[in-house]
Amino acid sequence: MEKSYQEAIKLPGDKKMNSKDCGTSSFLKARALSVSFLLCLLLIASGCQFTQSAFAKTAGNVGATFSVAATTIQYVHQGKLSVAYAHSSFENYQRQLQGADSQMPNEAGVPDKQTLTHLLDLYRTAMQAINNPCLNSTCDWRSQVAQLSQASKAFVEASGS
Repeated sequence: MEKSYQEAIKLPGDKKMNSKDCGTSSFLKARALSVSFLLCLLLIASGCQFTQSAFAKTAGNVGATFSVAATTIQYVHQGKLSVAYAHSSFENYQRQLQGADSQMPNEAGVPDKQTLTHLLDLYRTAMQAINNPCLNSTCDWRSQVAQLSQASKAFVEASGS
């Protein structure tokens, strides 16, 4: 049995509606209150997204990319991803990360010099794994995963996420 349009858009706490309710001011006030409440929830839930500094956004993106790169290397060695897929993925990671080291020092919200220097050192080390990922058994892939994971954690923490 199909639901009516009114049943399909019913919000929690709504009373059963009929055609004569649609013209009453109490119905409109209740609907406006429900919509306002949902809008407030949306704004609260996404509020940190609107107030993040440029540095925090970049650091979060860099941290997330390093994390997924570490997972990619692990998955190749666990047989969950093909080497061809991983190569393609690393080309994308390189593009996403390119220039972040020169961009971050100039962004709003940049941390103190010591923290920034530490992050940039981690970035450079992790970029070695991004540029030359160990996707076969003849290299130390676990070390690359550890480097990428360490960098990811530091960048995500610096982003405040």
